[in-house]
Amino acid sequence: MNAFKTASYVGFVIALAGIGVAYYGFRFLLETNDLQKNGIKVKGKVIEIHQNGPMYRMPVVEFKTKEGKKHRFESRLQVNHLMFKYVVGQEVEVIYHKADFKNCEINAFWEQNMPQIFLGSFGVFLFLFGLLFRWLMLRKARKYAT
Repeated sequence: MNAFKTASYVGFVIALAGIGVAYYGFRFLLETNDLQKNGIKVKGKVIEIHQNGPMYRMPVVEFKTKEGKKHRFESRLQVNHLMFKYVVGQEVEVIYHKADFKNCEINAFWEQNMPQIFLGSFGVFLFLFGLLFRWLMLRKARKYAT
């Protein structure tokens, strides 16, 4: 077996990793759909902004459930302060799951869809890159085998 054929297995592994990453993004999509279907929308207020490096900030939001329980959560999406300008005291719409109020997030497009868009796109890229790499290595292996 020549080295190019052996190297082609790296492409196979990269393609498998791409499938795994895309699957993880699909799971985020299913969770978001479940939250949209079984979620309750309420008003919340940004009470703090945690800084993570010079460019990224994570808003901390406090809201009351329909039962009157106060809950506080930190957005799982690190937002670029130049694109998303959350400020302390800003009112935002929050969606929380009716069965578990700890399953909550800011009800905004990027907050809800960024994980699946990023992971899905990156997974598809890895998958295609892995297949291309495998194809190129197998092509070179056939060239040098003869």
